[in-house]
Amino acid sequence: MDANITGQLKYNEVTNVTTEYSFNVTTTSSGGKCHEARKNESVQHLEIEFLPNNIKPPMKEAQNFWKLTIWFAPGHEETFRVQDFELYAFFYSPMNASEQNRTYIRSDHAEVEIGAEEKNGFKCSDSPLSFIDATISLKNLRVIAFANLNSTDFPSEQQFEQCSLDARTSDIVPIIVGACLAGLVIAVLIAYLVGRARAKRAYA
Repeated sequence: MDANITGQLKYNEVTNVTTEYSFNVTTTSSGGKCHEARKNESVQHLEIEFLPNNIKPPMKEAQNFWKLTIWFAPGHEETFRVQDFELYAFFYSPMNASEQNRTYIRSDHAEVEIGAEEKNGFKCSDSPLSFIDATISLKNLRVIAFANLNSTDFPSEQQFEQCSLDARTSDIVPIIVGACLAGLVIAVLIAYLVGRARAKRAYA
């Protein structure tokens, strides 16, 4: 998976005030498993460990990374789909949180479009992941699962399916360009007819 990751979550401070915390995923390490069982399905999962906003926590907390985990499962019509996801957050002492850590789970209302058919990958300019009290945005996302690759890089010939957001945008652009060209032709035609009418009056 390749993406620029940003997010926002809510947590309670010791003063019982709810705080919104926005973060970027800058320095990461990643891992996962290619074969495991979860929710009665054979899945692959990806784990991304990071320090939010490249924060430098107190020395005694330095090894407590945040972790984004995404599980991929085979689809009925797709080669892969997102089965589930969760975000583990450790609240460093300067954040003044009422709890030391929390695992944010997928929202019951979350809709995830990530998935592809056959041997295709998936790409999208912005794919959101909705948690209870948190959101993650995967910008310029490219991902593939259940593929036999010899490298961490995508093959140069790899085919990608677009998300509906980008597909609509790519459809709208030709329509807009076509409308502009049609408008230009009409304007030129009107100018020509007006000029011709004036020329006739001047001749008369």
